This record gives sequence, C-alpha cells and structure tokens, in this order.
Amino acid sequence: MGKTWDNETLSVNSFLPPLFLSLSLVFLAHCTTDEESEACNENECLDLVEEPGVEPDISSKLYKKEMVDINIVIDPSDWDTIRNQYRSVHSLFGSEGCHNQQLPKPYSYFPSTVTIDGTVIPNSTIRKKGLIGSQSTKKPSLKVRFDHINTEQRYLGTDGFALNNLKSDPSLIRSCLTSNILEDIGVPSSRCTFANVTINDASFGVFALVEEVKKPFLKRAFDDDDGNLYEGTVNDFVPELIDGFEQDTNELSDSSRDDLSNALEAIKRHSNKTPDSPLQELDTYFNLDAFYRFWAAEILVSHRDGYAGNANNFYIYANPLDNGRFHFIPWGVDFTLKREARANVPKSVYAFGKLANLLYQNENSRNNLFAALRSHLQNGFDERELLDWIEDKRLLLEPYMLPSDVNFFEPDFESLRDYINIRRKDIDDSLNDGHPEWSAGTRGPICRTEAGTIQGSIRVNWDSLQEDWWTSAIAGELNFELDDQPFSNIVSVGARAGIHEPSGRKWLIMLFDTEDDTRYQLSLLMPDPRFFDDIEEGLPRTYYSPEFSGSMWIQDLSLPNRPFLDRYELGEGTINPIEVNTNAGGHIEVSFENKAYKVP
Repeated sequence: MGKTWDNETLSVNSFLPPLFLSLSLVFLAHCTTDEESEACNENECLDLVEEPGVEPDISSKLYKKEMVDINIVIDPSDWDTIRNQYRSVHSLFGSEGCHNQQLPKPYSYFPSTVTIDGTVIPNSTIRKKGLIGSQSTKKPSLKVRFDHINTEQRYLGTDGFALNNLKSDPSLIRSCLTSNILEDIGVPSSRCTFANVTINDASFGVFALVEEVKKPFLKRAFDDDDGNLYEGTVNDFVPELIDGFEQDTNELSDSSRDDLSNALEAIKRHSNKTPDSPLQELDTYFNLDAFYRFWAAEILVSHRDGYAGNANNFYIYANPLDNGRFHFIPWGVDFTLKREARANVPKSVYAFGKLANLLYQNENSRNNLFAALRSHLQNGFDERELLDWIEDKRLLLEPYMLPSDVNFFEPDFESLRDYINIRRKDIDDSLNDGHPEWSAGTRGPICRTEAGTIQGSIRVNWDSLQEDWWTSAIAGELNFELDDQPFSNIVSVGARAGIHEPSGRKWLIMLFDTEDDTRYQLSLLMPDPRFFDDIEEGLPRTYYSPEFSGSMWIQDLSLPNRPFLDRYELGEGTINPIEVNTNAGGHIEVSFENKAYKVP
C-alpha cells in the first residue's frame, strides 16, 4: 500500500491514527516539555510550523543556526528498510548507454515524527538519498519532508531539506564552508548549516543540513521559479549523456526538454568551428558571464566532482527572466577544498565538462575565466577569516562527533587548513607562465558492459600485506567466464591481507598465475566499518559496490614490460566470509560469486 510523490513511493504502513492526523492539521506544533518552553513558547512554535494556508519563507532562521538539533522517530522496521535500500554502481553504470536515460529511483519515503530544536513536526517523512559516494547503511544521508502527508505543513517556511552524512568529508566542515565561500562570491548555491541527528534515541552524529535546489531556492536566487530546472548527475551537453538530465521543475515547456535539445545543437555547431570563433550563439542558450563566475568558483574550491571537474553534481536552470538562458548551480560540495593530485590536471582549471572544454579553447573565454577566478580570490577567499571560521567550527562540532569520527577528523582538518593556506599560491604558480594547457579532454566513458561471471575462494594469513606474495596464500581457486577469455590451469597462487590505509577497510589482494603466462590479480575491499556493517564469519552477504569493492586485472607475463590487458569490476553477487580471524596468526577465508563488468 502506498502513495506516490515526486515519482517515489511513500510507505503508509505506519501512519498515525486518523484522529491524531486530523487534529495535527489544526495544531501543527507544540512545546514538548516545561524545560523547552523557555526556548519555544506556544506562539513561537506556531510561527515555526505554519498553519494551513500560511506560507512565509523565513527559512533563513534555520540556516543561521550554528547547530540544529534534530530528533527523528520512525517505525524501526521502516528505518531498517531505509538503511538497506541502495543504488549499486553497476545498476547505474552496468549497461551500454547507461547514462543517457533517467536514473532509477530505489528510495521510498516513510512517515516519521521530526523534532527540530524542541519543535515537534508530526506527519513528516524521510527517505534515503545519495548516488554512490554517500551510500551507507549505518549513517545514511537523508531527505526530510514536511509536506507529503499534510501538503500545507512547513517548518520556518520550508517544506524540507537534505541531511548529508559527510562520508566524503572526514573534517565534517567542507560542505558548509564551501557554501559560505560561494555565497560570499555571489554564486547561487544551497545554504548549509550543521545538524546533530538522533534517530530512535540513537546518536548519528554530525550531518550537513543542506537546502535543496527547488522552487524556493530558485525564487531566492533568481527572483523567479517558473523555469525549467534539470539535475546533472554524470550528464553533459553531448549526445550520449543529454537524455540523462533529470527534470525537476519543468513548466514552461511542459517537460518537452526543447531547451536542452536546442542547447545541445548549439554546442554541436560550435564544436565544428575554430576555437576562437565568436561565442554569440552559445551565449544565446547559456548565460556565459554567469557561467564564468560559476566555473571559476568550482576551480577556486576544487570541486573536482562538479560540472567542470567531472560533468557531475550540478543543476541547470532555464531562467525566464533571462530569456530562458541556462544558469549553472553547484551541488554535492562535500568533496571540495582538497588539493588536486591528478598529474594531467592543472591546479587552476577544470575543463572536463563539454561547455567548459569548448570555452577553454577560446582565448577571450580563458581571459574571462581567470578574471573571474582572481576576482573570487580577492572578494571571497580571506585566508585569515576562513581559518578562524574552521577553528570555530572545530570547537562547535567536537562534542557531537561519533567515536568513529575522531581518528579521521584531525588529519583531514589539517588537510583543510593546508588547502586554505596554499590555495592562492597554487593558483598564482599555475598562472605565472600564462594560461595552463588542458590535455585531459572531456568526461570519459563511464558505462560498463556485463562480461560474464567471476567466482572463486581464497584462504590467507591475516596481516600479511608486507609479506611476499607467495608465502601468504594458503589455498585459492578461481573460475570465470569472461568475454570468451581462454583460461589455463593455475600454476601458482599468492595473496596478502590486512587493513587498507587510510580507509580502515579489510583488504585482500590475490594473484593467480596460469600456465600460459597470464596473471589474474584480484583486489577485494570489505565494507568500511564506519558506514557499513562489517563482514561476519559464516554469514553470506549480498555483494554490491560501493559497500564492497572488487576488481580483476589481467596481465601478460610473457612480455618484458608485463602489460595489463583488461580490467573487470566485480558487480552484484554474493560473498561468503568462511573464516574471519584478524588476530595474530589468524586466517581470513572468503568465497565469492559475482557478475563481471568490463571497464572501458
């Protein structure tokens, strides 16, 4: 039984009784205890959760709070369902043309009671959120909505927000710091603050409470919310990725997507011109001045998983007040403010997105980009203020951290401090000799193709990562069917096992050499114990990435340089931990059976 909102299902198996539901439509908030009444008297509570028909947007009060206390009560069985819903890498990318279509929506909303700083908001709903990187069963990222059951219900004028688990940010600070930097330099972006989250009386620690990019955001950022909004998740203005843009608020064109098609055709035409051709046609479909500011902002904060850095994590809005031209909006900014380490990527430019790549070939565009970047450095990147801000947030967050956060926090906090101190110099050094060359091209292929099956087992000495390959494997076998790949008998087996640094995950690396001088190297990473349940001896588990991560490289040993021939990823399947003894002298033994996907 269920009801659908926004193409997703709201489970109603634990709805509140009808009488309580009807009463809640009239009186939508109350102060729960005498102690809370000083901070939340009756009138204040009614201001926070509006009566039907009252829709003032006073959400700035929410995002100006340094720490928001959120308590969620939900049926335990519903919570278990939420925790264990997932998107796997290969359900998303494991087919030809995988990202030229709408993404599957595996997450369901469930009813809950949400209390924010003492204000009770009954008949709320929550669901899991996240694509790949934020996946977790222990601390899932969440979407919180107040208006699914009662369409008029709001908290401080907002109908909901996102709670991001900061899995990619051990400092816990980057998302909100990046949001503040973007605001200071005038790039429209989601507001952000910190939340201490409790669910069914269990502490889940610090989350980033993030404004969703929806109509209220558009009204605030662009003075209009009637245009077409699209979310880009590994999407771009190229034929093989254009149909994957997800439509969010498409009203002007009745979801026809003509604006996307027209922009794509303009980019195609410009791609056939010389690099320094005039840009008027592109400027007809994209507000290029706004794009330079957005592009420079992504570079300033090193948003390597954004549009220019990865053709990912962004929105585009066809602004009716700007003749329907597209404006870019950053999203998913938890993996920012980290020094670029890729050898072929300059420290002062990203150009993986198609529009950025085209513009970077034009000298005037490069001048505009770097003028915007220097302006951002001057107006929104005061090192002293930023260092003081993160130090204040360190003191704010420390009491709310989970024990598992502490060991990872300090080194990542120092990395963030170093980034702030060195970012200006990195950019200046990169630009000293003129505009850096861009040789990395555009976003590469992402789709994998199913190629067969891999199955096998291994028994290995624990804590043997420093040992010789051929002394640590006690027993092992490997069988597969891959692209009609010939398989000769195994003549030697080797393996090592231990803790993978710095992730803290159990790691098995296995070598199988065959009589035809071919080596098969398997790598298996077990779940991150901070975010997923660890493997247990004798308990087979569904294997999916990113909870598990496995790959197999095939290498030709007959040639002097021993070239790698192919790479496969282990997709959906089963992993069976037969023995898990991580004490001195112990053994770890697993068997596995998985689909195999060929990596481009």
